[in-house]
Amino acid sequence: MASNGLIHESWIDIQTWFNKNHNNVAKGIYYTYNSHIWFNMSNAGNMLATDYSGIISESTLILNYYNRRDNSRGESIEYSRLDLEFP
Repeated sequence: MASNGLIHESWIDIQTWFNKNHNNVAKGIYYTYNSHIWFNMSNAGNMLATDYSGIISESTLILNYYNRRDNSRGESIEYSRLDLEFP
C-alpha cells in the first residue's frame, strides 16, 4: 500500500477499505497520487481478480475496472460520497 497523502480529506477513510488483517474480504494493494487512485483486489483461488483506476474528488469517486478472470471492463463508473448521520 502506498499513498502520497494528497487524497482529498473527505476520502481519507478509503485507507480502511484495505485491511490485510480482515479474513472475509478480498486482498489487494492500492496507490494514490494527488487525485488519482489505483488498486487491485483478489481472493483465494482468484475467484475475484480485478484491477481498478480512477479519480477522487471531494464528493465523487470515478473508477475504471478490468476483471482479469473474464476480461470484462467498465469505464467511468461514478460513485458518490454520502455523509449520513444517524440519530
